[in-house]
Amino acid sequence: MPTFEWKRQYNLGIPAIDIQHKFIMDRFNSLYDAIAKNESKEVIALLINDLMYYSQLHFHDEEELFKKTSYPKIDEQKKAHEYFRAKANAFHDAYLKDSTINPLDVVGFLKDWIENHLMTLDMEYKEFINRVEAIRKISGQ
Repeated sequence: MPTFEWKRQYNLGIPAIDIQHKFIMDRFNSLYDAIAKNESKEVIALLINDLMYYSQLHFHDEEELFKKTSYPKIDEQKKAHEYFRAKANAFHDAYLKDSTINPLDVVGFLKDWIENHLMTLDMEYKEFINRVEAIRKISGQ
């Protein structure tokens, strides 16, 4: 059973971002499954790296959307993204260097961050972005 299952409440109504969020959850589930199956350290490190890489692409796309729509809380989002980058990189590096790092600690951080970020900060921009996009469609921009 996946750790993350997509729920309707996660939808932002921004198809490209919703697809990315689903994919991030899928990558997370792959990581969790590998840990549960006691896969090698190398496999787990690759999956952590994969999740981090795709998250970076997603953050870039989100931040471009924020710029395009003049989202007023862009700095708050960027700070949250930077926090994730720093923390995820630290976990990744520590996991590679130190066999005493529990991969479930990494998973716990990632799961909490994804859920909290999606359900708080991302939900805050949902209404704003959808309103801006609706106005653009109506005005023909």
